[in-house]
Amino acid sequence: YREITEIRQRLEGLAAFHAAARIDEATIAALEKLNAAMALLEHPQHYLEQNYRFHFTVYAASGMASLLPIIENLWMRIGPALHHHPHEFNRMETVRKHDAIIDALRKGDREGAEVAVAHDLGTAADFIVRSLQSG
Repeated sequence: YREITEIRQRLEGLAAFHAAARIDEATIAALEKLNAAMALLEHPQHYLEQNYRFHFTVYAASGMASLLPIIENLWMRIGPALHHHPHEFNRMETVRKHDAIIDALRKGDREGAEVAVAHDLGTAADFIVRSLQSG
């Protein structure tokens, strides 16, 4: 899981890096709406679906059509772990990390967007691995 996460951090960070140079206000608004909705979701599956939509909205904004299926393949590989951990997640922490991604994108801060995505993925992986090990 950690190996896949490291690969994801690089590739998804790359997508965010390029998205920061291309993203428009309508997409920023869509990300804000998705993120706000995540704060209200109680059911883990709905939360995971919304998280997927958030991230892939960012990645689609990169304009890197060849990168998207690679990222999607990695998400499919981690899917079983996402659906088997206890889901005692802190929604507001995720929203805060997504806010950092949105902020970097809005500013056109390519490095900031890359780092914010990598941080989001890394901290989520740490939580999931701890949950799976204790479960």
